[in-house]
Amino acid sequence: DHRRVRDSQTFQHYFKQINLRFSLGMAEGLFNRVLSPLCLMIYSPTIVMVLWYTATHTNGSFLQLAEELSTLTAYEGISRLFGGFTLASPTVMIYLLGYMVFAAVLQLVMPGPTVTGPVTPKGNTPVYTDNGFYCYIVTMVAFGGLTYYLKLNGSTPTVLYDHFNELLLTLTLLSLVVCLILMVKGYYWPTTPDHGTTGSLIFDFYWGTELYPRIFGIDVKVFTNCRFGMTVWPLLTLIFSLKSYELHGFVDSIWVSTTLLMIYFTKFFWWEAGYMRTTDIMTDRAGYYICWGCLVYVPGFYTCPRTLR
Repeated sequence: DHRRVRDSQTFQHYFKQINLRFSLGMAEGLFNRVLSPLCLMIYSPTIVMVLWYTATHTNGSFLQLAEELSTLTAYEGISRLFGGFTLASPTVMIYLLGYMVFAAVLQLVMPGPTVTGPVTPKGNTPVYTDNGFYCYIVTMVAFGGLTYYLKLNGSTPTVLYDHFNELLLTLTLLSLVVCLILMVKGYYWPTTPDHGTTGSLIFDFYWGTELYPRIFGIDVKVFTNCRFGMTVWPLLTLIFSLKSYELHGFVDSIWVSTTLLMIYFTKFFWWEAGYMRTTDIMTDRAGYYICWGCLVYVPGFYTCPRTLR
């Protein structure tokens, strides 16, 4: 009888341990694959808009921002931070979509040597055309020509500065659509064997379902990371510097920082083939994490301090 009681207690003890481990595993999975990505997807667009509003409306002062928000309701505060939820004007949309088409065409037609990335765990070897530097030079020259043309006709590309909040919000919504398309594509029409689901729709949307997706021959990660994020960043740097010149005339600190940044961008594109062998390209799938980050966070967050008037 004592042995049976002891065996029963041992069984109950092990059962409780298994149940506890299962519960902890469920809680960990819920946090890692649902709550954490949801919080990041809500927080990240908000912090970009907060930085834009702080730079343009409160003289870069977070204390002044806090004082202003304390007098508003939650909805009023969010609406103000997001610029009244106003999407891009037709003019800004023409600039945005026109650039995307221009960048996609350059990525497809510009010549360059063929380079490869590291072999993936499933045996796939990504292949690229190393034309990033040429695309970058052509883009900067085209921007200079467009700016000259617009100035001759009484216009200016600095309209993007005046409507930057609309551009950020529109890019965020556009990136969500892109990420949804990429998630579904990875489920049903993957480009390479490096695809799959984590079992969570939310985490699949956040992290992505494909490592190296291509659409109409365009490598998605090359486009979002290099042709858009890392190219729009220098374009906005130049546009915001031009806006500073229009408002204040020549400010030496602005042009020193602009020169240093342009040296950095030029070095990046000269080395682009090396970037395609870095850890984030090798391990990060094409989802919200990397696509929203390059479509919105890189050109939005890193240029916001230059929106200070």
